[in-house]
Amino acid sequence: MKRIVLSFLMIFLLSNLVYAQAELPDSGILPDSAFYGMKKTFEGIGNIFAFSAEAKAERALKLAEKRLAEAEAMANKGKPDFVDGLSQEYENKVNEANEIATLAKEAQDREKLAELVSTATSQHIIVLDEVQEIVPEQAKERIAAARERSIRGNQEALKALARENPEKAAEVAMGVAESRANKAKQASDEGDEEKAGEAAEEYEKYARFGDEISSIAQQVGKDPSKVNELVATATSLHITVLEDVLKKVPEQAKSSIQRVIEQSKMGRDSVVGPLEERGLPIPDVARGRPADVPAGEEADAEEREQEAGEAGAPTTGASSETPRGRP
Repeated sequence: MKRIVLSFLMIFLLSNLVYAQAELPDSGILPDSAFYGMKKTFEGIGNIFAFSAEAKAERALKLAEKRLAEAEAMANKGKPDFVDGLSQEYENKVNEANEIATLAKEAQDREKLAELVSTATSQHIIVLDEVQEIVPEQAKERIAAARERSIRGNQEALKALARENPEKAAEVAMGVAESRANKAKQASDEGDEEKAGEAAEEYEKYARFGDEISSIAQQVGKDPSKVNELVATATSLHITVLEDVLKKVPEQAKSSIQRVIEQSKMGRDSVVGPLEERGLPIPDVARGRPADVPAGEEADAEEREQEAGEAGAPTTGASSETPRGRP
């Protein structure tokens, strides 16, 4: 249990780091300028002086962020047609950084670089949330598409990181998933059905990703138990957030949110199963049960509700005794 608390503290710190650093560089000369070609030439010259793998990866990520800054600037200038090409260039640079990380010769270098890319792309996802809020309406879909590219790059980096340090990969992935679930909740609180659905769909991409990280850990001969504990606990908390979203969205949006919740439960169950098979302790919250409700009492309550339902009686208040820890 102590390990889980420490892991969640790391996720909390990572989330704060992402939000604190969610800022794009100055865009500089833009693609609609006659001097833009010169700018790209100087960028190419700068690449020559990046000698180490770390310097090359950092350089690729710096240029990726520059393309995002240019995309934001062009959208705000009322020229959204530039955004698609710039976001494609962004993805190319992220892919380049991922390739550099994967090809590093030493395991410690592969881990360091994969963590660098996964953390950077996590920040990009948050940045693009903010960009989408401020650009003109006609550019919002293109910014959302750019965020999809960032999510793809993030997950590729996380797969590489999982081969070297699966616990760190799980922490970063659950931090991103948390940001998507919280975005869905904020949107539902504001009555924005479309944005809530969009965020929930992005969360869905991470709903089963913890299971994939666990599988990668097993494939490379690492013990996935800590990953499974962390993912199960985090996903249970995310499900609680999404169930709150489900209550607030209009009826026509409920089916998609419910689908995401079911996917999340499947993802949680897939990592809880191996822990149960090995007889390892599982925090109550990781089972989707409040920590102050013993397993036996919850089962008894569910059985009483089922019996009451079959008898046609109300399912609430079916017994005069309320289990400890239950309302």
